[in-house]
Amino acid sequence: MKTLVSVKLLSVLAIAAILVIGFTACNPDPGGDDNLVETIDIRYIIGVTPPVRGATPAKNISESFQYTGTITWSPNHTTFQDSTVYTAIINLVPKAGFTLKGVEENFFAVYRAETTHAANSGFITAVFPVTKDTDDAVDIQAIGGVTPPATGGIPAKNISPNEQFKGSISWQPDHTVFQAGTSYTATVELTAETGYTFNGVEENFFRIANAETTNPANSSSVTAVFPATGGSIVNVSKIWGVIPPAIGTTPVTAITASLQYTGTVTWQPNHTTFQAGQAYTATITLNVISPFDFTGISANFFEVAGATTTNAADSGIVSAVFPQLGAVYVSFPEIHFSILKENSNNDNAPTNTTRVNYSQWNSSRVEIKNPTDSGFAYGIIDEGGSVRGRGNSTWNNMGAKRPYRFRFASAQPTLGSDYSARLWILLANTIDYSNMRNYGSYYLGQLLDGMYFSPSTKFVHVFLNSPASPSYQGVYLLTDEREAGPGRVQLITTGEPNVREYLIEYDRHTWVTGEAHFAVNHARENVRIPFNFRDPAEPTQQHKDFAQSFIQNVYNAIASRDFAQISAVIDLPSFVDFYIVQELFKNRDVGYSSLFFQIKHKTPGTNSPYLVAGPLWDFDQSSGSVVDGAYNDSPTQLWAAGASGSEGNVWFRNLLETPEFRQLVDERWDTVKNREVRQMIDQIKYMSRLYETCFNRNYTATGGGTRYQIGDNIWRTPQNIRNIKTYLGQVDYLINWLEQRIVWFDGWL
Repeated sequence: MKTLVSVKLLSVLAIAAILVIGFTACNPDPGGDDNLVETIDIRYIIGVTPPVRGATPAKNISESFQYTGTITWSPNHTTFQDSTVYTAIINLVPKAGFTLKGVEENFFAVYRAETTHAANSGFITAVFPVTKDTDDAVDIQAIGGVTPPATGGIPAKNISPNEQFKGSISWQPDHTVFQAGTSYTATVELTAETGYTFNGVEENFFRIANAETTNPANSSSVTAVFPATGGSIVNVSKIWGVIPPAIGTTPVTAITASLQYTGTVTWQPNHTTFQAGQAYTATITLNVISPFDFTGISANFFEVAGATTTNAADSGIVSAVFPQLGAVYVSFPEIHFSILKENSNNDNAPTNTTRVNYSQWNSSRVEIKNPTDSGFAYGIIDEGGSVRGRGNSTWNNMGAKRPYRFRFASAQPTLGSDYSARLWILLANTIDYSNMRNYGSYYLGQLLDGMYFSPSTKFVHVFLNSPASPSYQGVYLLTDEREAGPGRVQLITTGEPNVREYLIEYDRHTWVTGEAHFAVNHARENVRIPFNFRDPAEPTQQHKDFAQSFIQNVYNAIASRDFAQISAVIDLPSFVDFYIVQELFKNRDVGYSSLFFQIKHKTPGTNSPYLVAGPLWDFDQSSGSVVDGAYNDSPTQLWAAGASGSEGNVWFRNLLETPEFRQLVDERWDTVKNREVRQMIDQIKYMSRLYETCFNRNYTATGGGTRYQIGDNIWRTPQNIRNIKTYLGQVDYLINWLEQRIVWFDGWL
């Protein structure tokens, strides 16, 4: 009996399945309980390439995580013909969990087509304009990306493509690095994009900056003759790698080589390790790299951080005199908060900060001072200030040392800034025992000229409930709030929604909390990414609609891996530099949160948007400081362009699979790895040794030692870091990790 019932039941289920399949074939909507499915809301159908004479019609759309789809064409030609109006008939099929029920009439859109469909339907008709019977003649004169030769520079290999053409560059003479006193000729071979031709291009039509440019009529071959490169006088004044003396450390014996010179270092007194009470002088002997020469440099041209530096004219012998060790106690400024009004909701605050609320401002007296420096020029006392908690995992998961946001009663300069602001951030760096990961990444961002803005950085000691009962919180990094304003992100914040500019954040935290202002779909992968606004803080629906539409266009362009589409909507220099910093530091959160972008306009005051990457933010979980999921502490793991699924960054993964963008990264990395990256590493060495006493205070009994010690397992802390129990040991671990990462990144590219 049981068997009979089972057979009957299976038969009924089979018939039901056939009926469902038949119904789905007639109406592409799985139906079901409306409470268990979500109405499709991805409007733009990607992958329906507009007809162009000679191209092959697409048969399938680029699937999203909400639906797939097929395409049939009328007329049904093997390749598109000229002078023809084509109609694409698209049949969308919802994926599990999604339905077409609730989709409004004519909701869907297809690029360059007049699109119609019924309500609740996935049958879409897209009518395209008549195809042209001839290709358009190229009419863009300027060829970008051919950087004029400069002594010591690296020749470009490809032009900056545009919607009409792309191209490669060959050079004569064919030098790896441009030499002094040499006239170079660039031969550019252009390739027309679909729909364009060089037939009709006039003789000597094209233009390349700073070159005498020629081309035959109707030709894609362009010749650019540049003036001879200038002389070979050394022009790099900053000498890197001379780490300032610190008690007990070993003197360096060589500088960090530049593209123009190498150098050795000798010290007086000549001690094996630096001693207290001594004033040390470094004598640096520089050796030029051909074709450079010291002849022509001025007296006292060179600079060494932390020293009084001198050199004779035309000389590479440099004297760097450092201050006497132990003669002056070098300390960070102090920020004291005296809580004036306590809020009742403590938001999971630790015991020693119960008077600081996370979600509400706490009225507070704010005082900035430096007790060890009577000439301290940046003292501030603000009776009308306030302070509150900030952060996500840094507030909730990393123990008692928490990050803060504070504000003055009115905007004012802080710790020597040349601009005034009301809001400031204090980063705790609890999970980073070196305290250098945020500092180093922001410092590198300041050196890279592709970044429009990078946060400023000042280390400070922080006290709460002062002066009546001061409680030392530890060393914090004072930095800028992520906002538009003087000295910070520069935006045009007035005008209609389609002409004003925006600061937005890619942030999956807001997807979890339901605070996202808009979300977009990545057409190539089943990923839906939420964004929130930083400026304006309270966007209107019109602001949201404009930003969402534009960011969806950016996603579509990046998913296409078509460099012409990509370069039309993003700022390439900022994206290249932004990616290099993210991958170099192997930022854990690059695919999750704290990624900031600016929607700007190519012509201010007009609807001509493009996306700028930055500012950089949130690098405490980077450079091997955590182990979490697929993320490990290895310096040889591809991450920003490699992690998949919810941990990956779909933009960088697709951008680095676009050959032209990868080439830009490769060329940029060759330029910065021996300059800006080396400067950043030297700055970490300098700051950690100069202020070693201050950083050690962060871990003493009076400096928070009751909360955590170097090497504790704070949160996701790998064993390699837990084994290191000294501050400088943690710094050396970070530096060694970065050195290995540089070698790996160089090989990967």
